[in-house]
Amino acid sequence: RIWENQLPCATIPAAVSPNPRRKWHLDPVKLALDGGEDYELLLTVPRRNVHRLKNAPGAKDLHLIGEITRERGILLGREGETFALLLSRGWDPFRGKI
Repeated sequence: RIWENQLPCATIPAAVSPNPRRKWHLDPVKLALDGGEDYELLLTVPRRNVHRLKNAPGAKDLHLIGEITRERGILLGREGETFALLLSRGWDPFRGKI
């Protein structure tokens, strides 16, 4: 489960922020989930060991963005609700056509 409000997201300048009159808009959450040029490493830690990370080198640069659950699939928690992330919309170098 990924918590949307914990995702490190880019700040979108007002010049390209969502506007209903445009055909496109940049959504910071969609960019964080599906973008392809900003890389971060993901890791999992058993819940009982999370407190140990506070003393790890570089701990201030870590972002807790979710948790491992028994539920299947990748879930996105948003405003008290949970949604399944059904499709990966990021770049797939093995896909035949764009």
